[in-house]
Amino acid sequence: MRKKSSAISHQLSAKYFRRVLVPAFALLIPLAAIAFAADDCRHKVWKWNVDKKAALDLQQSVNDGHQPWRMDDMAAVATEAIADRKKDWADDNTLLDEPTVLSRTNDTAVMLARSADRGIRYHITLRKYSWLLPSASDNWRRVVWLPANVERIECPAQTH
Repeated sequence: MRKKSSAISHQLSAKYFRRVLVPAFALLIPLAAIAFAADDCRHKVWKWNVDKKAALDLQQSVNDGHQPWRMDDMAAVATEAIADRKKDWADDNTLLDEPTVLSRTNDTAVMLARSADRGIRYHITLRKYSWLLPSASDNWRRVVWLPANVERIECPAQTH
């Protein structure tokens, strides 16, 4: 059975609405507008199709002492991945900071490189694939980093 609401409860709810909810909504509306406006950026994503035979050959080459930096120098691998994409994205003349690590696990690293004016960002995902482990003596540290994808984000007149 439903109780009838009293005039006091209507008054309290109206006060609560005016004092709490209206200011909260007044704050949320501009924040929502900023959130939507913040991503008027252009995104391009390139996903690598990993050639397993080529990757196994590269792993063997590294095992033989060639290009040992591919096991631990994520910035160099990320820079190489960006250089590969810059040609297609007409960014050859864009100067970028050295990529920095945003996150890293045994088998995945996410890197960030930014243009000098901060208008262009590259997010690079590198992977150490588990199917390379047997070729690297079952040691994650010996597995080569390979690019998985590169995302180019261009935001007009914003700093990030």
